Amino acid sequence: CCRCGSPIIQYQHIIGYAKDPHFRAEDMMVLCPGCHDMATKGALPEPEQRKLKARPFNIEQGLTYGQLTVTQGPLALTLGSILVINDGPILAIGDVTVLSVIQEDGAALLSIDLRDEAGTQLLLVVDNEWILGPPEVWDMQADYQRLTLHAKARDIRLSLNLKTTPGRLRGRFWHAGQFVEVAADGIRTESGLMMSDLAFVRLPATFVANGSWSL
Repeated sequence: CCRCGSPIIQYQHIIGYAKDPHFRAEDMMVLCPGCHDMATKGALPEPEQRKLKARPFNIEQGLTYGQLTVTQGPLALTLGSILVINDGPILAIGDVTVLSVIQEDGAALLSIDLRDEAGTQLLLVVDNEWILGPPEVWDMQADYQRLTLHAKARDIRLSLNLKTTPGRLRGRFWHAGQFVEVAADGIRTESGLMMSDLAFVRLPATFVANGSWSL
């Protein structure tokens, strides 16, 4: 969105389509549903829309943000072939938690800390609200219940689908030179250690990858 940075967008005709049926790129912009509603109801006049189009929020700020909608409570996640229904940290690398869920008053709050090999923050989700890192290192597809983050072509760093029950998460997590991959068949470390075909339901289990597994 040119105004607020949300990656959930609709197309806005700066010169109204009813007045002038067109699809000219120079007279269109992208806005999120909320900002689009403001524009169509006259709360964003044309000069303001032109200003936002010329200097979009994400270019000015170097980031984008949004919010996940989690309808499951408690939230069940499949990490590859591992089912987890837990309250608290789920996946850690060393002493850093990279995936956690808080079950609170019937709602689920998801947090994710996703970095690349160099330690650059690709994605930070805190209690269902996300912030993305430098736009030159990612390409994202998103809606209210899905996030797919590519570091480059065919290099998917995170795939999260909360439309299904249980939700599905795949990802590649780095911290301090250590690597953990949540793949289709389970969770593996850079050293090749593998964990698969398990279920943890309401157990205080955190997968800690530090050269070995610890629960």
